[in-house]
Amino acid sequence: MKLTKQSKTKLDLIRLEGLCKLILNKYDEDDVISKISNVTKSTPKDSKAIYKLSRTQLKKIIELSNITNEDIDKCYEEYRYGFYGFQSNRNRRNV
Repeated sequence: MKLTKQSKTKLDLIRLEGLCKLILNKYDEDDVISKISNVTKSTPKDSKAIYKLSRTQLKKIIELSNITNEDIDKCYEEYRYGFYGFQSNRNRRNV
């Protein structure tokens, strides 16, 4: 599926953890290993190797997969960068 420009932008704004979980939730272990191999040209031991990939590599896996714009929207809402951590730390100091 072709990703929209908006979805491609959202991929840049999602934390790396979110990109990894997006892929892991969509595919089984063997598929994830295969996708990692296609991008890195080496075979990982297991799907946990996905956490060692760069943003560029993760985006390439997503763009070459059947992950939809809707999947990216849901992931963006859960894992986007923001001030949540800052607000949380700030509130903790005032308690």
